[in-house]
Amino acid sequence: MTNSTTRRTASYGGRRPVKSYGDDRVCETLACATKLSRYNSTSHCVLHQRQDG
Repeated sequence: MTNSTTRRTASYGGRRPVKSYGDDRVCETLACATKLSRYNSTSHCVLHQRQDG
């Protein structure tokens, strides 16, 4: 699995590219099988993201 970033143009006619971080990614936390959105730039699901500050 690669971590390459893909850029696509918004389907509603916008000119700003939409970042995509790949398909078939899951949370890296041990024993968590939550599938991550292609638009989630982190490697963990919302329950396992680090809370800074």
